[in-house]
Amino acid sequence: MMVFVDAHTGKIDNPPLAMGRLGNQRIGLPMFRGGIAEVEYRLTSRLFKMKACPAEPSRLSLDDPCYSYDFRWDDGHWTLLRRQRLPAQEQ
Repeated sequence: MMVFVDAHTGKIDNPPLAMGRLGNQRIGLPMFRGGIAEVEYRLTSRLFKMKACPAEPSRLSLDDPCYSYDFRWDDGHWTLLRRQRLPAQEQ
């Protein structure tokens, strides 16, 4: 589960590729390699990197494609900068 919180205002935002809500602020991320999505970010940057398989976790199979995504936070929303399919050996 993941949310993004603005340290100045307390505003809560969903991560990119969020898959629905379970309760108020709980966001399930798409699965990756049988686990949660791999993410990379820095507090001083608007860039957010994610490796994920965007299939429903309950329906995810080894044949489903996985991707590396680069997102940028712009004016209250995510902008997809790049999506690259991962080779099968990286999944």
